[in-house]
Amino acid sequence: MGILKHCQILHRDISEANILVRRDGTGVHGMLIDFDHAISITDDGYAKHAERTGTVPFMSVSNLENLQPKRTSLDDWESIIYILCWLGTFGWNSDTRPSGSVADLNIASWDGNNVMKIANSKRRDMDSSRTFTEITKGFNPKIAGIRRLANVVEGLRAVLIDNHSHPDLRGAMIIPDSFPEENDSDEEADQYEFKMRPDPFVERAAHWESISERLLAKLETYADKARARM
Repeated sequence: MGILKHCQILHRDISEANILVRRDGTGVHGMLIDFDHAISITDDGYAKHAERTGTVPFMSVSNLENLQPKRTSLDDWESIIYILCWLGTFGWNSDTRPSGSVADLNIASWDGNNVMKIANSKRRDMDSSRTFTEITKGFNPKIAGIRRLANVVEGLRAVLIDNHSHPDLRGAMIIPDSFPEENDSDEEADQYEFKMRPDPFVERAAHWESISERLLAKLETYADKARARM
């Protein structure tokens, strides 16, 4: 949000390779680098162009599917959630790498060459707290404090995906808005025209500012708790 407000840009390639972390006597300090894909935003908070760009495992659903409307800070927030999940599963150095196979974990489907298939996997995994638990269950238990990291990503996902008053803003899947009546005949059911609910990722983009503020407040709460433990 600081980069967005002060520089009027979206990073658009938030990834594990573009985050530097340093620990010293005063605490832990982080820096976001590599602004090669950064783009300026309009006064309304939308990126001026919406081409697909970034590092595949961390790209937002809208970015992968090249959806309209144009990108907002919610895409960068979504990338942060994916990065934290990735690090929680795969670690960041030889001491935190998993010892067994991770090929069967749901998160393995976040990488590859088929971007639409990856987007579908992320929609499935992000859709509810139940489906997202399948991701955090795969976190590497030998990483110190891993349960706290799981709590962080679960809390951020809830703010981004769940905690909205309007149902069109909740969830990650595009599902039918209604179904045939139970007493409909087979012929009536076969001819039923399904009406799909609006895409929640598109609907949330119009509320990017308020959702981003809530995400930042949530993250600051977690950061304060982490500082208190240091």
